[in-house]
Amino acid sequence: MNVEESKDEAPSAFTGEELEMLSELDSTSFGFLKLNKPEESKKKSLVFKIIKCLEKYLQKEFQNKENDSSVLNKNNSENTPEKSSAMCTEDVPHEESNSSDKTITILPTTEELTKEEIYVQIFRKLGHFHLLLEDYVKALSAYQMYLQLNDDHWKDMPFMYGLGIVYFHYNEHFW
Repeated sequence: MNVEESKDEAPSAFTGEELEMLSELDSTSFGFLKLNKPEESKKKSLVFKIIKCLEKYLQKEFQNKENDSSVLNKNNSENTPEKSSAMCTEDVPHEESNSSDKTITILPTTEELTKEEIYVQIFRKLGHFHLLLEDYVKALSAYQMYLQLNDDHWKDMPFMYGLGIVYFHYNEHFW
């Protein structure tokens, strides 16, 4: 399944209800949530929309990073880690408040995350979303990026479960 299957609409802001639903989705829903069923078409289109949004965000950030690094190399200035509140761009879902004044975001936040920490969490969520869509190639790719970028990956049970399902799909389980 490709992200292109979703409607060719520009990503727009997500409602609080949509963000809450997306934040609850992870690999532990695999097998229970069948996104290919007609009654789950709304969730499926929402998952496609968030995937498109997150991938566009990563693409833009990595292009900016390449441009910034070439400028930094010319100026020989030091690269200081930038702080960013969890997802504050037009291409990525903003934090929104619902009627109960509860902040909802699809990525876990403690307060401020560095851009690298945001990338790590985005790859984790992309792995979960692709797994739920049964796109094992993209799920494996996202999980492997998460694995490389996060030293404490072994503490993340939904990640380990999702990666195990992908490995099992490819018959890469050795005892």
